[in-house]
Amino acid sequence: MTDIEIIYLDMDGVLCDFHLEFKIKSGVDVAEYEKTKGSQSLWKFINDAGVDFWENMTPMKDMEDLKSFVFKNFVRVGILSSSSKKNGSIYADEGKRLWLKKYNFTSQIDASDIIIVGSAQDKQKYAGPGKILVDDYKNNIDSWRAKGGIGIQHFDANRTIGDLERINAERIIKELYRYV
Repeated sequence: MTDIEIIYLDMDGVLCDFHLEFKIKSGVDVAEYEKTKGSQSLWKFINDAGVDFWENMTPMKDMEDLKSFVFKNFVRVGILSSSSKKNGSIYADEGKRLWLKKYNFTSQIDASDIIIVGSAQDKQKYAGPGKILVDDYKNNIDSWRAKGGIGIQHFDANRTIGDLERINAERIIKELYRYV
């Protein structure tokens, strides 16, 4: 795709299902657990589950569709995810890297393009013109766009792929008009 330096994919909510994994491990929805027991208790529960929590998260049902599209249509693909260290998470970085290896991302992405930041707010440090972020959180997308990047809020693979195709078509048209 024209003028795109890199496309970053978030993990939780885009590639893998954090909420489902929490419910599998705890028997309770993450929001309900946090509401009744508090944030500290939530992160203690996740830490007590260890690396396994992160490494064994279920892929999103349409993860393979998104993965296939991105690797076919972009020269440089990266991962930009949060380790939630700010919330007290201990094992997310290691577990997420193991998850990426398990699902064959590490064989297709340069190690320097797998970035796991301490908190979601740190993602915007990588934003800029020609850089795309696919993320399920609107705040992350808004911050990314404010720094000049292209942000796509992820709801499902079909919608995200459609947004990426539209961006590509607009860039091709702009490129063609340069020569008219």
